[in-house]
This record gives sequence, C-alpha cells and structure tokens, in this order.
Amino acid sequence: MYVLLTTSLRPNPRIRNFCKDLVSTSLIFYYHTRGKMNILSLFSYASSIKANRVWIVYSRHGNPGMINFFNLDRNEKIGAIFIKGVTLKRELSNVYSKSTKNNSIKLFLEDEKLKGLYELIKLAISSEEIFSSENITRIEISKNKEGLAEIKFIDDKTNLLCGPKVIVKGYIKEDKVEFFN
Repeated sequence: MYVLLTTSLRPNPRIRNFCKDLVSTSLIFYYHTRGKMNILSLFSYASSIKANRVWIVYSRHGNPGMINFFNLDRNEKIGAIFIKGVTLKRELSNVYSKSTKNNSIKLFLEDEKLKGLYELIKLAISSEEIFSSENITRIEISKNKEGLAEIKFIDDKTNLLCGPKVIVKGYIKEDKVEFFN
C-alpha cells in the first residue's frame, strides 16, 4: 500500500520540495514528477507501481494551497485539504537530521474537535497504521494558537520533526466542507 505523491501541471520549486519533504517521512510515500501527464495516465502509473492512493498537490500564490486525495481501489476522490501555509524541513529549526524514509506511519489525534480531519487523513493513507516497524513517523493532528489545524510529522525515537509542518484551514470529505477558525 503506497501513496503516489505528485503535483499539479505547473508546479514551482517550493511545491516540489514540499512533496519531497513528505516523501522523506515514510516508506509509504512515492514521489513522481508529473510533467504533462493527464489524470488518467497518472492513475494508470500509480496502479503500475502498486499505489492505492494518489495525492495531488496544487499551488496557491506560489505555496501549496490544496491536496486532493484519491482512492484507486474504488476509483473515487476521498477528499481534499485546504492549506493555509507550510513550513518546509529546511525552514524548521527543530528537525531530525537523519533520513526517516524507512519509517512506518502512525496517526495521532490531539484534539477531538479535529476528528473529521483525522478520519480524512486516515482514509488518504489507507489505514491508521501502515506496516509494522520499530521506526515510526507520527503524524500528529492538533490545533495551533490561531485555532487552525496543524499536521506535523515527528520521528518517534527522537521526538523531533522529520517532515514539513502543514497549517490546514479546512477540508472536504464526503461532500462535507469544514473550515477552522
């Protein structure tokens, strides 16, 4: 079970770096440069590498603005998150310097009010816990000081960030749209 990560058709370097930062957090993510590939070709490629999820990152004003999640097993769109801002690994000060690419993923919810976002991310990676390994990357979903949702990728051994920090202003799941303060 893999997640194919790619960009919209005209990405900039910041969007590509964001995708590469996500890929560096765990072995479930695989990045593919989209080029001029249409959506059907992209899904066909994802199937050929045995990916059952596709995440497409879109830009807004030069930054990641939205991620659409697709389930290839059911040929459906799972949902999307609207991104207010991201902090790339190179911009963070409290970062684990070694690669966590071989880590497994484990989701953590810190605020019960974010249960809908938690469920969406769980569907987008296809499970709450992927693979079994002693090396784990925690995906923590919590609220920040401004009341917005925050997604952090943290190495379980060192308790340091190992991926980008994503500020989420809202999401769509099953035709339900929810925005945070």
